[in-house]
Amino acid sequence: MRLKELRKQHKLTQQEVADKLNLKLMTYNGYENENRELPNEILINLSKFYNVSTDYILECNNQFDIGFLDQETKELVKQIKLLNKEQKDRLSGYLEAMLQDSNKYNKEFNNFKDNF
Repeated sequence: MRLKELRKQHKLTQQEVADKLNLKLMTYNGYENENRELPNEILINLSKFYNVSTDYILECNNQFDIGFLDQETKELVKQIKLLNKEQKDRLSGYLEAMLQDSNKYNKEFNNFKDNF
């Protein structure tokens, strides 16, 4: 299964994923380490949470499913596929910087709101 890979891609801890799914940490840990059978309901919730297909989580296919994405995002994915490696690397750096700025802004806004 790709649970650990997806969690790390989203820079989340096991506790954060467990909390999002209303699970105990040890229960989620069992799913991620494949020591516990993953119920269909949890599998579906994880696919919605990570915005991927259940097949992708279960490694039934290696294609990232873009079916869940809105049309605008699908168009962006198609355009990104046309880029060469160097261009993708530059875009990745740019997106990372944008996300860091966004996270910084959100933290500052929440701190301001909490102290208001």
